[in-house]
Amino acid sequence: MIVVNSIRIPEQFVEVGSRWWKDTDDMLYALAKHGDLIIGTATTPCPEMVYTDKNDRNRKWYLTIWRKLLDDMASAIECIMKHCKSYERQFDTESIGYQLGCEDLQVMCQFADWAVEQVRALEADYNLKDWRV
Repeated sequence: MIVVNSIRIPEQFVEVGSRWWKDTDDMLYALAKHGDLIIGTATTPCPEMVYTDKNDRNRKWYLTIWRKLLDDMASAIECIMKHCKSYERQFDTESIGYQLGCEDLQVMCQFADWAVEQVRALEADYNLKDWRV
């Protein structure tokens, strides 16, 4: 069984994620602040979450914050894409802002693919594929 808080996010993903959070409720903000994604970096579980014991609660909460990370990453990817298009219109594709944004887009997409794999592994291992808060 995958131990809660055991997934370590590669440094290049932490670095790019920490540049694109939108507010303090964003899991990318938690990642930027703490350098990882653990249940202690998020607010307490939702009151509507039903669980059988502390381990069940922790597994469900861990899966919840990983799923939230995917949602927040989708927003960040959209923002990066807009950033690249904005620089493309205003400047040329040789500009520093364009290059940084587009490099971040590539890494953020790799991060998203990697995170989807982690969520699928958690869902399978915890037998929570169809579970939602």
